[in-house]
Amino acid sequence: MPEEPVAPAPIDEEKRLRQRLDLAKAQKDKGNEFFKKQEFQQAAEYYSKAHRLAGTIKISAELTNQDVIDSVRQVTLACLTNKALALSRLEDHEAVVKTCSEALELDPKNEKAMYRRATSQKELGRFQEAAADLQACLAINPTSSDAKKALKGLNNRKNDTANSHGGFNGIFTRPPHAGRLAASPPQPVAPAVPVPFAGLKNEGATCYLNSVLQTLYHLPALRKVIFAIPSSPVPPGEMPSLAVALQRLFFRLQQPPDQGADGRGQMRGLRREAVSVTELIASFGWDSDDTLSQQDVGEFVSVFLDNIEELIKAENLPPDISRLCGIEYRYTDRIHNPSSEASKAWIRTRDEPPHWPCTIHHIKECDGIMAALKSMCSSEIIDDFNTSGDFLELKKDLKKAQEKGDRDEIQEIEEKLAGMKLEGKEGFGKQNIQRSLRFKRLPPILFFNLQRLQYCPMRGVPVKINSRFAFEDKLDLTELMVDDPDQEVPPDPTGPPVYSLHSVIVHSGYSNMGHYVAYIRASGPPGEKGAKWYKFDDDHVSIVTEEEAIEESFGGEAAGWSRMLGGGMGMRLRSAYMLVYVKDGYSAATHNSADEQVPEHVRS
Repeated sequence: MPEEPVAPAPIDEEKRLRQRLDLAKAQKDKGNEFFKKQEFQQAAEYYSKAHRLAGTIKISAELTNQDVIDSVRQVTLACLTNKALALSRLEDHEAVVKTCSEALELDPKNEKAMYRRATSQKELGRFQEAAADLQACLAINPTSSDAKKALKGLNNRKNDTANSHGGFNGIFTRPPHAGRLAASPPQPVAPAVPVPFAGLKNEGATCYLNSVLQTLYHLPALRKVIFAIPSSPVPPGEMPSLAVALQRLFFRLQQPPDQGADGRGQMRGLRREAVSVTELIASFGWDSDDTLSQQDVGEFVSVFLDNIEELIKAENLPPDISRLCGIEYRYTDRIHNPSSEASKAWIRTRDEPPHWPCTIHHIKECDGIMAALKSMCSSEIIDDFNTSGDFLELKKDLKKAQEKGDRDEIQEIEEKLAGMKLEGKEGFGKQNIQRSLRFKRLPPILFFNLQRLQYCPMRGVPVKINSRFAFEDKLDLTELMVDDPDQEVPPDPTGPPVYSLHSVIVHSGYSNMGHYVAYIRASGPPGEKGAKWYKFDDDHVSIVTEEEAIEESFGGEAAGWSRMLGGGMGMRLRSAYMLVYVKDGYSAATHNSADEQVPEHVRS
């Protein structure tokens, strides 16, 4: 009989993976040999080859050997951190920052990557980012003498700069020509793309402030409100008020680019001259240490707009911040499972005064902004609520008025009690009630604060939630408005609650440190059609794609090894913290800058 054909031996996936891993290790070892010879360019090339080989290893769900998985991860990390060290010896600091950031996506607590990125950030003049990385190093390893020494050097630089320039001028500012050092042969550089907007100088850890200021500046309706606040010229030697400092800052941002060599106003290079925020910071009453403390962007927006509104009220002007940005909620209570027609008719409403921003707390539980808003507006059951509470409180007030003998107050309270009886609002004692939340009014400019910080009771500190959280370019909130025919709500003159995304403030980093940038959809100079997305990264302004501004700011899992090797290690460190939408029906008015009135003393 013919022999049965022999089936091929099953492929041992683990064995094949180990072979590929051995190849990657061999390339890494060659890199180590070149590094010992101080041939850093060749070392970096071999580390790159090893990293590419490691990246071709696909780990399937069937592989359960954790030792193998850990080995792949360790080799990948070693390739990246070794490559960063070789590049630092070549003084290619931009490449070091990029390589270390890739390593930190895989392992956010990798001390080597954090420290090497910090040293290159310092060489590039990015002192704020360097200080943040060094502080993170010390959080990982409090005994690190290298990190302590480097951080002390940064603090000495800060003090020297403050003493030599006075006040806030120049604290941790980036040198105008800081960048890649020319030890290796020059690489071809893409041609500079002129942009029509100016950046803002970082004065230590003020990236959050710069991002908020750029967002407010690019909303002309808010800019008009700022310019309309009455202010006076500042005598020489005196500190400007908040209103004057903000007006001056916005006016400087409006100025056209410097004249080019040809005298035709052509913009020089990739960006215009950045504007300083030191005068505004001084008007806050801050000192130099305050500029090194990063604040939560949502809390800052709330307090900052509150202060502007108070300035407006002090001048007896209309509350324009509330009009433009104020969100009004209405809570409605009804008896849950009413036992009679009378209890079914019982209703209690409570309106909240205008406030901003709208804080979204359901980042981890919801996959996007509409789901989070629907969750926020969903009904909740409250047990043993005293539905007679309002009526009983009025009766107590009546008794006090009778004891005082105040006839006018007695008459007013008696009329209220009679009205409540007539409308069946005396209540039904303690009942389980159903409470719902709806928007009573939504403003032309809608701020959302995405609350990505959550207190961790195990660690005793807040941690950043890096879960994916999507947001749409268009947002229709009609279904979340008060829609009960029994509840009268005046029509909104600013139009239906349909919005377009205007700006995204993005945070990269961890709960205790990181960096903010603003993505803003803005119109360019007169005559330019349509609006583009711009990235405002302190003093650097550039045109970006819509994908970078929106989809890449969702957070969630990162691509590549950090995703394949699983767990929280694979989450993106970059995600949106604040969204700004503009109502479609009021867009023309919101973006109209034709009738701005800049005070004459601000122009001079």
